[in-house]
Amino acid sequence: MMRKFEPKEFTEKVENYIKSITATRTLTHSVDTGNKDSKGKPIYVSEPRLNNLGEEVQEDYYFKPPTITSLALYLDIEKSNLIKNYGNNMDYQHSYKKVLAICEQYTESRLLTDKNVAGIIFSLKNNYGWKDKQEFEISAKNKLEDFFVEE
Repeated sequence: MMRKFEPKEFTEKVENYIKSITATRTLTHSVDTGNKDSKGKPIYVSEPRLNNLGEEVQEDYYFKPPTITSLALYLDIEKSNLIKNYGNNMDYQHSYKKVLAICEQYTESRLLTDKNVAGIIFSLKNNYGWKDKQEFEISAKNKLEDFFVEE
């Protein structure tokens, strides 16, 4: 079977795809300066938010949702070809699984922020193996010993 990309080139293309749809921003918050404007309202300034280590908090965000379909379009190959010839091959699996995890993480994170989650749940179940937990309790009137009667 013929592949369009060698493993190293495929890894670079996948990384470039993610970079092409991602941006990074510093999270900020408003801080009261203690001063007031001409109408007596407090004046606030925006300052970087710091984590518990005292570092500025950076956030990566996607301005275009990461999906396997959009990766296939970016690579100019069919989605079925991407899954079959790259996703199921040991030489390509690491990069493929990484981008698949990024797509899943993005979709999963939307469960926390979106109001209508039916489509998100559908995607997680159909594309990432999620399922509703079902528990069954089976009981019997007879004891196990009742089935092993000595004659």
